[in-house]
Amino acid sequence: MSLRDKPPDRRQESPRFLPHSRWQLNHLFLLVGENPLPNAVAAIALLHPSGIPYLVHSRLTQIQAERIAAVLAEFPALKPAQWIDLGDNQAEAYWIREKIQAVAASLTGSVGMNYTAGTKAIALLLFPSPCGDLRVSDA
Repeated sequence: MSLRDKPPDRRQESPRFLPHSRWQLNHLFLLVGENPLPNAVAAIALLHPSGIPYLVHSRLTQIQAERIAAVLAEFPALKPAQWIDLGDNQAEAYWIREKIQAVAASLTGSVGMNYTAGTKAIALLLFPSPCGDLRVSDA
């Protein structure tokens, strides 16, 4: 292939960083911080090929969440990102826990959370088990 040739479109190949593993998750909550890269890599590596990412973001991290969603859209096997908007409540641990539990309570299959640096992660650490008392199965 010369430099003038158009590179092949590999999006249809459903690329993944890791081969399918029993450790991959059906649902992954991503706490969006200022740097979108760690969450994008975590979602690609940790989600089952048909998994669903949940972008937990505040008003201040809306743009980063949009960037993560755009990157994940390049992986057609993944389901579209779901949004959990915290508004201006990025430091309210109880509010964050309630928002995540409202979504997580009805989920089946394996559920995980990716913590990144930032206020939301610190706030969530104040509460044990932010996803609640979910029963996780290998569905």
